[in-house]
Amino acid sequence: MISAVNSAPVHIMYLRKKNTWYTLRDGNWSDPNTWSSNGRHAHNFPQAGDNVVISHNVILDNPVYINYAYSINDLTVTGKLTVKGAGTTVSIRGNLYADTGTIDLSGSSASFNLWGPVTNFGTLIPGTASYVGYWGNCTQYISKPVNGDYNFLYITNGAYVNGSPITTKYLMYDIKDVAMVTVYLTSLEIGDHNVEFNACSFGNSSGTVTAALSRKGTGTTVIKGLCSGISYIDVGNNPLEFRGGITAGVAAVINASEIRFTTNNQTFKGILSTTATTPIIIGSGVTLTLDGTNTNTWLTLLSTINGTDSTSILNCNPTSYLILKGAPTDPMVTGVWQAAGSVYYSFGSGSFTIKKPTYVELNIYDSAQCTYTAGTDITAASVNFWKSNLELSSYNLVVNGAAALSGFQLSRNGSGNTVIKGLLTYSAAAAILLGNNTLELQNGLTTPGVQDTYTWNLGNLLISTRDQTWNMTSVWTNLTVINGNVRVASGVKLTNLANLTLNGALVAEDATATLENQKLIEYDYAQEPMSGGGLICNTVANTFIYGKSGAQDIKAGNYRTLTLKGSGIKKLLGNVNVQTSYTLSSPATLDNNGFTLTHP
Repeated sequence: MISAVNSAPVHIMYLRKKNTWYTLRDGNWSDPNTWSSNGRHAHNFPQAGDNVVISHNVILDNPVYINYAYSINDLTVTGKLTVKGAGTTVSIRGNLYADTGTIDLSGSSASFNLWGPVTNFGTLIPGTASYVGYWGNCTQYISKPVNGDYNFLYITNGAYVNGSPITTKYLMYDIKDVAMVTVYLTSLEIGDHNVEFNACSFGNSSGTVTAALSRKGTGTTVIKGLCSGISYIDVGNNPLEFRGGITAGVAAVINASEIRFTTNNQTFKGILSTTATTPIIIGSGVTLTLDGTNTNTWLTLLSTINGTDSTSILNCNPTSYLILKGAPTDPMVTGVWQAAGSVYYSFGSGSFTIKKPTYVELNIYDSAQCTYTAGTDITAASVNFWKSNLELSSYNLVVNGAAALSGFQLSRNGSGNTVIKGLLTYSAAAAILLGNNTLELQNGLTTPGVQDTYTWNLGNLLISTRDQTWNMTSVWTNLTVINGNVRVASGVKLTNLANLTLNGALVAEDATATLENQKLIEYDYAQEPMSGGGLICNTVANTFIYGKSGAQDIKAGNYRTLTLKGSGIKKLLGNVNVQTSYTLSSPATLDNNGFTLTHP
């Protein structure tokens, strides 16, 4: 058997790695008569991965499909390429060489995406619904077309996966009239160029530490429309000006020499927390609104926020949170501060005088023990004080709702009123030191802390307005020591579920005032407790201790567990019946005073 072997050389066209198409005349992309190819494939027009050279007028049409996608390698244009069709996507996977040509996107809603490092436009006719995208997983340089400009500009890293390095794109000209700029999963370095964005979006994936918008040179940055999706903006030691408001992403950071809100009233809306590292200035006649509607907007200031003049307004809406850190400085020293949201003072060190009189939610949240002093009467719908201190001096504090103290010292070295109308929660060795003044509670107390002792020094603790409970929710043995009188107002019943040591008088304002003990009270004062009012100590297991080192008057009635200790004479003021356990500890002695004490 004889076999034939072809020993002729392979034609060079079969060795080409890329097929290249050249235009022969003006025409449609889909018309085979428009093209000549040096490849061996039997196709009618350029295919995915091919190189294309256009030296005539070519219309990229969609003969059949809506939202059609074209993907080629290198594109060279010395003539004109016109893109038509709804939702057409053109992807240049190689380089764009169109320095002397024209690309017309005006008649379409096309996406013209560039993936290679060389992206040279000659004349660009952008249109109102199309955009140019820089998608390369490489360094790309964004230059102004020789004629025309971009309308919608999308800058990203199309090959990004979570955790991979963020590529950098470099702006090579002063942008002014681009309608929308979007930067995502990459970093746009604007260098020394002045930029004015009509609208923009700057976002990177969670966990990236590279600024989506960066400036390592000198220049102005103005965002005239809405700036949305902010993750991290850093324009260095240069100002950053907003005229259309902000919608920030999760844990956003904004860094500039100064952040300015000018020209128009604006809204700042964020998802969780946004941090501004440098001063914020609100322009003359401008209202900046922190809007937390449906998002819980948090704005953390590591510097100051101020107005240009008295017409500058900072308006904090409900469900917005303003967190003040950095140097202890009042917000809006110039201008107006309308605080309808939550305010956090968290300066960390130094001292600060609170001069604003009204709050919706006032928070002092400062683990580093900055010293806070009231400089005015303070009224708040609610307060949360954590690991610091507030000196009230002679100013009043009125809380119309709940109050929480944790590891916090509330003190007063002058005279004044302290009123808490909602539930008071105190834990982690919170201290109340009010001198000879009154703390009025109108809705009860709770102690969820661990094994702590709480000390209160005051003139009077007034339990008023409604029936209340002193509750202890922890399984640990917490003890609250009250150095002052506890007064139960007319018509009010106080139910004790905590461990208390009372070193002052326990006073009933009249016969309708009642204290019911359901836990433990050690009473260390001479006067009869709840004289003229009601003392209930027999409904559930509880202990009442008369423990003063000295004489005491014992209130008549029924006790579940009664202990007499300390020293001095414990004198009965009427018959006493002990249901479960009675203890008399020497050197204390009992004076029956003509009455009887019965016990098991």
